[in-house]
Amino acid sequence: MTADGKVKVGTPADPRAAQWRISVTGQGVKILYTELYTNTIMQQYETCETFVDQFGLRFTKCARIVGNVADPSAGEMGWHIELHRDSHIQGSSPEEFVQLRSANTWDMFFISPLTKEGKACETRGQNCPGDSGAFKFDPPLMERMDIALDNPPGSLPPGLAAYRTTVIMAFILMCCAGCVFNAESKSLAGCTACLKIPLLQFAYAIGVPQGAKI
Repeated sequence: MTADGKVKVGTPADPRAAQWRISVTGQGVKILYTELYTNTIMQQYETCETFVDQFGLRFTKCARIVGNVADPSAGEMGWHIELHRDSHIQGSSPEEFVQLRSANTWDMFFISPLTKEGKACETRGQNCPGDSGAFKFDPPLMERMDIALDNPPGSLPPGLAAYRTTVIMAFILMCCAGCVFNAESKSLAGCTACLKIPLLQFAYAIGVPQGAKI
């Protein structure tokens, strides 16, 4: 972080400007700041400029910037840190990189290849954040017990997602097996019995007496 509040790639005159600290709120939101500028936090904000085109018409162009904001609102502060979803950096494992998502706007943090400064982009945008939004902490965050990585919106933790897939596949296979081995599968009663087989097996697995009606 620079003295004027920008986030840039490079070698600062004072190493403390590139030594980041992470604080975690009770809701799991991460607050990032540097050793040199402990009174300012990294935050997304929007800046707009007014231009005049060749016909003399004025228009405003806005950009999403990642830097620091004076006295930010508590509801707008912080980031979610997730595993980077599609890093293609050669010679590195994808598990080494993380991506930062604004806890307020859900925009992604990346470093502009042109200006080497921090910016933000919408997740729906093409190639957002891309490799420019793949960050590697030293020491790695994955090895820390005091920081839990976040899950992208609309996704489940890996273990729960695998469990959900297993349950769905098992349910489908049980329905298929019940239809195959049921002698009356061509009749309506047979189809009803076929559909009840997985329910009966599930009820038996959780301890419901076999004589109970479902």
